[in-house]
Amino acid sequence: MTQIAPFLKPGKDAPDAASPSDGVERNALNQPRLPLAGFWRRIGAVVFDLILLYFVARLAGSLFSDQLLKLGQWSGLFGLAVTALYFALGNGPVGKGRTVGKLLTGIRTTTLDGGTPGFGQALARFAILYSGVLYAAIAIPLMKRPDEFSTWYSVQWAIPPMTLFAMLVANIFAVVFNPFKQTLHDHAARTLVRPLNAPTMSLEEIGGIVGGNWKRYYRQPQVTGWATFILVTGCLLLLSTRGDVPESFSKKYALEQSLIADDWFEDLHMQAVVMPTADDLASDETRRAWLANLYDEASTDTLHMQVTVQRPGAWDTGDPDLYDRMEMLATRYHEEITAVLPPQSFARDSPEGVAAQGLRTRPLVYDVVLLESISLGFPSFIFQEEAARFEFPLPPLEKRSEPAAENNPEGASPAPETPVGEP
Repeated sequence: MTQIAPFLKPGKDAPDAASPSDGVERNALNQPRLPLAGFWRRIGAVVFDLILLYFVARLAGSLFSDQLLKLGQWSGLFGLAVTALYFALGNGPVGKGRTVGKLLTGIRTTTLDGGTPGFGQALARFAILYSGVLYAAIAIPLMKRPDEFSTWYSVQWAIPPMTLFAMLVANIFAVVFNPFKQTLHDHAARTLVRPLNAPTMSLEEIGGIVGGNWKRYYRQPQVTGWATFILVTGCLLLLSTRGDVPESFSKKYALEQSLIADDWFEDLHMQAVVMPTADDLASDETRRAWLANLYDEASTDTLHMQVTVQRPGAWDTGDPDLYDRMEMLATRYHEEITAVLPPQSFARDSPEGVAAQGLRTRPLVYDVVLLESISLGFPSFIFQEEAARFEFPLPPLEKRSEPAAENNPEGASPAPETPVGEP
């Protein structure tokens, strides 16, 4: 009986099981064992490399935190440059095609003829794989907050994970269904990944083992892989931008824009959310009770609003005016809440359809938390530390009274309410 090699079609010089050995090691299914690294060994190498980089990033973040904080949002580009150097030198001339992860899994990166990739070749390989992260490290620090919230503005922050996921899916197709086990970045950079103890063979020699029209098997998975990458990325972008921005979200964004419009607050990232206390989170029962209380119209219990303020650099906690500025921020936020904003704009666990109330009719404690963060590139190692915390108890606001229908023509904005008392 004639067995057909998996990369050949019947009638294309398929080896016969009864023919003398051709010197090529084959498995039980008569498939040639090619001198190339498999999918799982490559995944293992990446995991080991990322674990190593994580600990290096933690160490760098603790030793050089002041310098990195001064770089602000550009610290991510610095960290990405270090990561790129690690992979370019390890997969290139310094590591002879072997990063630490590849050494541990017994594989190496080579050129098509079995040589060591050059620095530029290894760097291009890294840049293609992490193109979305490169975009984020360069484009996001240059982004300015738009005057009005747009879905595209928020989607740009999700481009790195989107492209990485799409690249993973595409590379699974490219490696699993390709006898040459080439990923998309391998194919673009003209490299192969082989076991350390595998014989050094050129692409043509490996193609001779595959047999038949091996060049078609070399190219076809790459075309399919790139098509998959474009399709998955496009679908993710389409899904994330589909639909209108909720009115409450737009109002909340406009509110935050109005608070950080002056020079001192420029470029700050701000988030406000109704927060349960530690006692409220003690058990599932207490958390449910907190949620019920949050939407109880008759409740007069104090609500805790946490306002996190993050800046692209270090906070000067010794600034004598810092407390006053944070108090002004909380007070202005408190006053602006007189706008009709439903609680689901603020509470993390909000059920849909809850009428706007509570934030205007109950006393609040504003917990203003200043955060410092350092981003060290891909993987996006972001370390956040709490620089300072301020509490500002403020009185409840007056419940908005709706004007009479005859005095409020359709489309007119209601008159703003006046807070009860000054903080």
